[in-house]
Amino acid sequence: MLHARCKPAVLSLCIAVFGVATWTAPAAALEEIWDLEAVDAHGEGVHWALDPATEVTFEGVCLNAPEDMLDTSVMWQVYVQGLPTNPAPYDRGGIALWAGTFFPDYPPYTGSLSPGDHVQVTGYLGFHNGKVNCNSRHGMVDQFEVTLLGSIDVPQPQVIPSIADCNYFDATDSDGDGRMDRETGGERWQGQWTRLEGVQLVDPSAGWVNGTAVPITDASGETLDMFCGDMGNFDTTTPPKGKFNLTAIFDQEDTTGTPYHNGYRMWPLDYSTTHFLLWGDTDSDGDVDLQDDVQQLLANYNGFTGTGKVWSQGDFNGDGDVDLFDAGDLLANYTGTDGGPPLLSTTASPGTASGTYDALTGEIALSADGIEFLLIEGEGLLTGEAPDFSFLDGSFVEDNCDDALGFWAMNNPQTFTDASLGTVAAVDLGEDDLTLTYQAGFTADQVTVPLTVIPEPASLALLGAGLTTILFRHRRRR
Repeated sequence: MLHARCKPAVLSLCIAVFGVATWTAPAAALEEIWDLEAVDAHGEGVHWALDPATEVTFEGVCLNAPEDMLDTSVMWQVYVQGLPTNPAPYDRGGIALWAGTFFPDYPPYTGSLSPGDHVQVTGYLGFHNGKVNCNSRHGMVDQFEVTLLGSIDVPQPQVIPSIADCNYFDATDSDGDGRMDRETGGERWQGQWTRLEGVQLVDPSAGWVNGTAVPITDASGETLDMFCGDMGNFDTTTPPKGKFNLTAIFDQEDTTGTPYHNGYRMWPLDYSTTHFLLWGDTDSDGDVDLQDDVQQLLANYNGFTGTGKVWSQGDFNGDGDVDLFDAGDLLANYTGTDGGPPLLSTTASPGTASGTYDALTGEIALSADGIEFLLIEGEGLLTGEAPDFSFLDGSFVEDNCDDALGFWAMNNPQTFTDASLGTVAAVDLGEDDLTLTYQAGFTADQVTVPLTVIPEPASLALLGAGLTTILFRHRRRR
């Protein structure tokens, strides 16, 4: 059953020739955006107003300003989401209002619209590439009307569990009425302000530009297109190498035709903290730097058995502790001092590091693929990666190393979780490499790791981290 809310009749006192008071006719019933977006098993819209020449009226909250989405000298588009105060499921659903300069009365709203504006819209529906829009049906006389009712907050983003929960069409129709349930899949989130957490670009080195789609992925292993807004700054910015939380309008643009089961995408309008929160950015200022973010992570580092930590303290994956995985996520997005050059820049000049350290503390994670680590010392930040290696007699294999995480201290060596790995006997830091010596009984083995050193301001007093801090991060390649 479709849901509609009715506006009360309005009393209009008319002082006319006959001097009588008259009542205006009751306003049209308000349709719910969630109902307007209903689709059948082919992904095509099924709302009754798509067929007859009948206007609909609905209310919602704007998710974008038209000039931030498209070139308004050519096209005008605003996404409107169901009011968050509506009862479920009518607090969901989103619809695009679209118009082109070749229509009369362009633009449909001459004032300024901003995210969070509460609007009422009256117009005709049209179906386009998988979604129902209010788009004047590309006709010359059917322009829609937008009325600004006030301003409210932009709805809190709806957190999508994973890419695997939104990149497909769910054809479940539990009551057999020909309308899909839309409890899962892309139709559940279409046209709404949403967030995906812990995503990353499939290929950051490929770059990005305005008006193009790039694939993103997450822990589910699935992929989804991210459309870089036409009016954004993607042309002049460098994509993040690591993970980020992406907040944007969830959209569909399926140009393949019926069935409309594809083309789902996230649509960030620009590269800013409105849409991108980098893992490692503890203060949400858009960069991952030494003074703020590394300092917070080290001050709150409590390892794998810690609890009670939050994002601003360095817990980026939400597991309650600040551990080497969080350190690794910070490292991937490190942008230097206040947005300076990336830590892993291949053009950086190597610094100088020397000495043999026998009192290092930290955590170590190993895999058959090698090791990664972040080393912070007085002269700068050092990073390195060990190549594939075998430990001792080959007992160190993928099957038993995924969780081979142990705490160690050089002045009191302890065994790893997997006893066959032995203990770390020595750590030697050279000018351009780091040598780890492993001891198991009377047998010793070594692995030498090349280092890249990016000079930073003297940081130990600022960090309060002692002379040296070393963190190792397990990375399992796919």
